[in-house]
Amino acid sequence: MAKLARDSRQASEKIGVVVLGMHRSGTSALTRVLSLLGCDLPKDLMPTASSNEAGHWESVPIAHLNDAILESAGSNWHDWLAINPGWASSPKAGEFKEKAAAAIEEQFGSSRLFVLKDPRICRITPFWIDVLESGGIRPVV
Repeated sequence: MAKLARDSRQASEKIGVVVLGMHRSGTSALTRVLSLLGCDLPKDLMPTASSNEAGHWESVPIAHLNDAILESAGSNWHDWLAINPGWASSPKAGEFKEKAAAAIEEQFGSSRLFVLKDPRICRITPFWIDVLESGGIRPVV
């Protein structure tokens, strides 16, 4: 009986596979492989570029949101300094969590298994893990 309950819970569980790594580190290739293995990609994919002709496999709106989050925290995607630890408990962080939850819904809808990739997430991983968990999505990094 316990196995049946666990199996039905797992069947209804939403999983977000989070690919972490900075640009030019193989994250696009890994994300594409994960999509070929069954993970859903975001709805609004970033277009290919001469620096990545095979594709980035990441969401344009989520990349823009991450830029805004980092700016709000006094940082940016290529800053090597730690994010201000007080930002995570600020009212602004709460606003961004609502926007991030809406972006996940917009980009992945009812998907039960999706892949979330953006190099900027390396800078704000705890933020995204909290957003996913708060939305009932199990993050797998």
